[in-house]
Amino acid sequence: MSSYNKRIRENYLSTRVNDEREKMTLQNIYTFDKMAGIDQQKKEIMEALKMPLEHYKYYEQIGVEPAGGILIHGPCGCGKTAFANAAAKEAGLPIFPITRGDFISKSGASEDNASAVLEKAVSFSPAIILIDDIDRFCMKREGLDNESDKRVVLRVVEFISALPKKVLVIATATSADDIDPILRRSGRLEREIKLMVPTENERKLIVQKLFSATVNKNLDYEKITKATPGYVGADIKLLVTEAGHSAVRRAVREKENISASAGGQRESLLAITQDDVCEALAKVQPVAKKEGFTTASDISLDDVGAMEHIKKVLEMAIVQPSLYPERFIKVGIQRPAGVLLYGPPGTGKTMLARAISNKTHCNFISVKGPELISMYYGESERAIRKLFARAKASQPCVIFFDEIDSICRKRDAGASKFGDTLVNQLLIEMDGLEGRGAVYVLGATNRIDILDRALLRPGRFDNIIEVLPPTPLELIEILSKKLSKLAVDKNVNLEALYLEGLTGAEIDLLIREAGNVCLQETPLDSDPVIGQAHLEYALEKIRDKIYTLQK
Repeated sequence: MSSYNKRIRENYLSTRVNDEREKMTLQNIYTFDKMAGIDQQKKEIMEALKMPLEHYKYYEQIGVEPAGGILIHGPCGCGKTAFANAAAKEAGLPIFPITRGDFISKSGASEDNASAVLEKAVSFSPAIILIDDIDRFCMKREGLDNESDKRVVLRVVEFISALPKKVLVIATATSADDIDPILRRSGRLEREIKLMVPTENERKLIVQKLFSATVNKNLDYEKITKATPGYVGADIKLLVTEAGHSAVRRAVREKENISASAGGQRESLLAITQDDVCEALAKVQPVAKKEGFTTASDISLDDVGAMEHIKKVLEMAIVQPSLYPERFIKVGIQRPAGVLLYGPPGTGKTMLARAISNKTHCNFISVKGPELISMYYGESERAIRKLFARAKASQPCVIFFDEIDSICRKRDAGASKFGDTLVNQLLIEMDGLEGRGAVYVLGATNRIDILDRALLRPGRFDNIIEVLPPTPLELIEILSKKLSKLAVDKNVNLEALYLEGLTGAEIDLLIREAGNVCLQETPLDSDPVIGQAHLEYALEKIRDKIYTLQK
C-alpha cells in the first residue's frame, strides 16, 4: 500500500473513530446540569480527568507521574454512577462500564472480557473505564474464603496497573474501607472523591432542581426540604416520581367524577401539588431506612414538657455547634462533645434525643445497642465502623445510641474478649483518629453503673446528664402539652389529678387509656372528647398496674 493510500486509510479510520466517540458521548444521558449541591466534587473530578490527558507533558518535564485512577465513594443512592457518567460527558470522553463478571475467564477462554473492553477503550482513547461497586467484589483478601474471589481482586489490580496513559479508570464504592488496600495505593485508585448525604441547603437545591423539571403548582420547597432529612439524590428523585404518580391518580379520579356528573366540566391542567408531595412522602422509604438506620421523627423540643435545664445543656452541646460552628472554633472548641443521658426507664431520654435532632436540622441516625451485636466474630466491630462512616458521609449528623450499656459494659477479667473488642472499636471511632468532623454522639442508658469507665472520660462523653423522673408540677406541664393537641374538655382540671411518681412514659399511657375509655363511652354519631372522668379512671388503672408490678 502506497504512503498516500495509507494516509487516506488512517484519516478515514480516525474520522470514523471520532464520529463513534462523539456518538457515544451524545448517548450519555447524564449531565451535571441535573445535579446540585456537589460543586466542589465536580471541580475535583474534572481536574482529575483533564490534567493527565491535556497536560501530561508538564508531568514529564518535572519527572512525576500524574495521579492514577479515581475512586468515588459515598452512601447508597447519592449518585456515584451518575456523577461518573456526567463527568465523562463534561470532559467529552467515552465511558466503558465493566463488571465483576468481565474479570472472570469463561471456560476454555484464554482471556476474560475485561481485556476486550480495554482493547475497545484503547481504540477510542482518550477514554474512561468505569468499574461500578468495586467494594462488592474487591473486598480485603484476608476476609475472603473463596480462592476465586481472591483471584478476582488480583486480576482487577493487574488490570488497573496495566492501563495505558490515555485510558483512565473510575471506580465507585459505597464503603471505601471495605476495598482491599492494594487497590488504593499509588498508581491505582489513588485519588478519592467523597459524595456525602446532602446538607439541608444542598437538599433544598436538589429538591428545587428536580421538581422544577416537572409541571407543578405552588410547591413549598422549604417544607419539602424539612420533611426529607437524611434523603439522598435517589430518594428525592423517587419522591418526585411518586408525587407524579399521585397527581395522575388524582386526575383519573377527577375525570371519573366529571364523567359521572351531569353535563360534565372542563378538565383542569394537571400539575403536581403540595398534597401530592405529602402523599408521596408517606410512601417513599429513604435509602437510610432501607439500610436499617432511623431518620429523625417529627418530635420537636416544644413537644417535650419540662426538663428545661437538660434542654439548655443539649442546646449548647449539639444545637448551637451544628448551627454556628464558626463561633465555637473562635474560642477553641473544634470537635463535637458527646452527650450521655442516664436515668430510670420512661423519663424521656429517647424522646429528648429525637427532639434535639429536629432543632439542629442535622441528619439523624438512631440505633439500639443490641442491633449492633452479631454472633459472628468481627461483624459487630464492622457494624460500628460502618455506622460512623455513614455518619461522616452525612455531616452534620447526630448518632443516637439507645441502650448503649448493651455494647459498652465494663471491661474486666470476667468480660469476654468479644465485649472488649466492641468497646475498643467504639472508643476508636469516638476519639476520631481520622477526624470525626461534625458528627455528634448522643447516648442513653438506664444503667450508667455498668458502663465502661473509659467511655465517660473527657473527649468522649463530655456532658453526662441525669434525667430524673418529673416533679408533680413538671408532670402537669407534660400532660398539658400532650393534651393541647387533642380533643379535650375545656373544664378539665389537671391539678386535681394525683400524678406524683409517674414518668413521661406513664403519662403517655394515661392519655391512651383515657382515650380508650372516651371512645367506648361516646356514640359513633358524636365526636369523642376526653373529660375529667376519663383521665381519673385511666389514672386509677395505671396506679393499680404500678402497684401490682411493685409487689
